[in-house]
Amino acid sequence: MSPFHLVFLSLAISHLLLIGLFTLTHHRKTVLGTLVALLMFSVICYLLADFIGLWPASEQPLTLVWAKIILFRIGNASTLLLWLVSYFLFIDHNHQRQIPKIVWILAISALIARVYASMSANLDTVTEGPLADAAWFYSQAVMLVFIFSALQYAVNGYKSDLVLERRRERVAFTFSIGTLLLLICANMTVLVAVRLFDISVSDEQPLPTVIYSIYTYFVIVALVIWKFRVPEKHLSFGRSSSGESLSGEGQDVRKCELDLIEKIKYAMEEDKLYLRPQLTVADLAAHISSQEYRVRRAINYYMRYRNFSEFLNQYRIEETSRLLLNTDEPISNVGIDAGYISLSSFYKAFKEKYSITPREYRVMYRNRATEDAKS
Repeated sequence: MSPFHLVFLSLAISHLLLIGLFTLTHHRKTVLGTLVALLMFSVICYLLADFIGLWPASEQPLTLVWAKIILFRIGNASTLLLWLVSYFLFIDHNHQRQIPKIVWILAISALIARVYASMSANLDTVTEGPLADAAWFYSQAVMLVFIFSALQYAVNGYKSDLVLERRRERVAFTFSIGTLLLLICANMTVLVAVRLFDISVSDEQPLPTVIYSIYTYFVIVALVIWKFRVPEKHLSFGRSSSGESLSGEGQDVRKCELDLIEKIKYAMEEDKLYLRPQLTVADLAAHISSQEYRVRRAINYYMRYRNFSEFLNQYRIEETSRLLLNTDEPISNVGIDAGYISLSSFYKAFKEKYSITPREYRVMYRNRATEDAKS
């Protein structure tokens, strides 16, 4: 065991423990705070298992072997927790949705496969062979799927995100997780080569230690992401007696901000800019001759929208509702006429708003109008 391993593991574990205790103390009542604390605990378990693994296998008693297996399996949960952190941080309105069943199926099956592979590698009672190798490869693949998916959540919503602080967090998240992913892939390449070609390696393997350090950097980023994210409660506002400012929790909105909000509303309500299928924040800012960051701030901070798609849907759904009730346009045309680029996105947004399909909406309200006319 080298002094470098001992010093690094001690510092990393104490650091993660401090962050975990801080998160539990101040933010235990929030879903994201709980997930970050669990992520700290999971990574600590992984580091402790690595610490045990520094001793030669021949010198490890059976109880220590089992402790290492259990700690490593808890540590493997870090990729699932990473996915959950990304999901609850970057996907708005996820409190209305259930986590897909496939996520739990993959997580549980990967855990079972990894336990079997780990027992075959550490216990004489379980024989190593092709089945154990297949279980190991499967569990590694699932881990990579969770990391790729977490990365995708951070990248996909960057352009439409109206929360300026969260846009910066997406960049930090993408960089840290992208780096982690590259190192994990590099480590997997080494391990695969060892397994397939029976390459002998020394007990001192620096690459996993580097990966653990990246984990440490990530959890620091995760804490910062959680600590400085915009709270769910947005500022409320209303016109003051002077008619020149809006107030929200002690903060006044200057007249120039009021003018910008009015321009945004005019562009959407009168110019019907939302009918453009590929409309972006930059397009809206150019249309009203304003800076993009000011438009993002106005829509998020004062108009209470967290992403641009949600803002556009407010207008597009109203337009589709009008077309469904007042015209005989085929439903397949209604969504496209209102600015949606595909029927699937139209149906999804409509059902989130009304909890019924466009066809059901048209039938329900037309029947109701007919009954009212008869009465």
